[in-house]
Amino acid sequence: MRDIIRNERRIELAFEEHRFWDIRRWKIAEIVMNQPVRGMRIINGTPLTYTVFDVEQSTFDASKMYFYPIPFSEIQRNPSLTQNPNWN
Repeated sequence: MRDIIRNERRIELAFEEHRFWDIRRWKIAEIVMNQPVRGMRIINGTPLTYTVFDVEQSTFDASKMYFYPIPFSEIQRNPSLTQNPNWN
């Protein structure tokens, strides 16, 4: 059921920029974002030719990418704050 809900949300919110935050919240980013970014080359002719190609390799480091770094100015303002792991 969880996969069905995730797929429905992916389709419904495809062009509303929610996907990035959803995959981080669901903790599936290391699976989804460690795949190549793919594009499609369309060659005009009769018929049109569609070719899928890899644009670049995407990487997601799960040890630090689930938490953004805290800005240095905020750490200076509050000495009780410590930087998130792996962002030193």
